[in-house]
Amino acid sequence: FSKLTGASLDVTGALISQLPNLAGLTVRPAAVAVSDSAETIAADLTTGSQLATYVGDGLVTAIASSDGPVSLDYTALTAPVIAALAVLAPDSLDVTNVPVADIGTVAAMPAFAAMTVQDTAGAIAGALGGGGALETNATHITGHLSITGGPVSLTDAAALAASPTALALLPAGSLDVTGVPVNDISSIAGIGALLGMTISDSASNLQTDLAKGAGSSELQLHAALITGISLSGGGAITAAEAAAIGNASAVAGKLTGSITVSDSASQVDGNLAGLQAL
Repeated sequence: FSKLTGASLDVTGALISQLPNLAGLTVRPAAVAVSDSAETIAADLTTGSQLATYVGDGLVTAIASSDGPVSLDYTALTAPVIAALAVLAPDSLDVTNVPVADIGTVAAMPAFAAMTVQDTAGAIAGALGGGGALETNATHITGHLSITGGPVSLTDAAALAASPTALALLPAGSLDVTGVPVNDISSIAGIGALLGMTISDSASNLQTDLAKGAGSSELQLHAALITGISLSGGGAITAAEAAAIGNASAVAGKLTGSITVSDSASQVDGNLAGLQAL
């Protein structure tokens, strides 16, 4: 190579292990295209990367895996590694354990193919809305979300407003919904990831629902998913309203907090069995 003049040297199909020798040639190559196994590329990028060094100094201009996508943990994406990945072949990079806040950034990388997502329950709860990062990139997220500090907790309103596509990424038994009125029980119970829900509604609405009987009452049909029932609105309730809850054995023990019954003696006496079940 020492006698090569008037021309440049391009090298294709180089292994990572050959880069130091190529860099040391008398006539330094103008461009080196690396082709190596996905495992070797990932190992290099994770520890003391030669690829990052030689992409950084202009020697390596292209990187390709010879046997499938390169898989890297999100923590490996330092600035030099990200720069090296800019010349990795398109659709050949899988990134694991991506936090919600960086989903868009990772998805925009030229080589990106797929990712897994890991984050806290709070961060995931804040990203379940329509048009968010989870919904937008759902087709590139493999498997279910990995949740730390879970389960995810949403209010009734937030759960109903959440993107079905994003909710489908939650693993089974990873979602609690709070403050659910009777009319929303069926919709919340239909969320596949649901672990449990708390109910908050007026005594009158609870009584109306329970009067439908075990085969039609939303409270009784979904009692296994209900972890607590609280009365909204405050104030005293009638003996019949309180007894309706007590007489429904599936939900009677789930009433939280104290209640005040204000009614005539005859009403109290007529509903005594239900009152005593509370």
